[in-house]
Amino acid sequence: AVETIGSMGHIIPSAYAAEDQMDVNNMLGREYMAFPGLYPTIANKIMAGRPYKTKKDVYDALERNEAMIERLKAFDKIII
Repeated sequence: AVETIGSMGHIIPSAYAAEDQMDVNNMLGREYMAFPGLYPTIANKIMAGRPYKTKKDVYDALERNEAMIERLKAFDKIII
């Protein structure tokens, strides 16, 4: 699982960002750092458009920006 660093320097396992899943409706911004190329710009766009019902809705939040869409597609199999 992906882990984040808490404010006190402790490692906090994330239930929303893991090697095999990316819960775009619940992930915190800093959790996107575990996915190269998504933080901060794509992460902010995804978080701003929540909640999502389908993967297509997630891609639509990227406003047809092909570069961003291609970066996100690298993680398509784990988006939930």
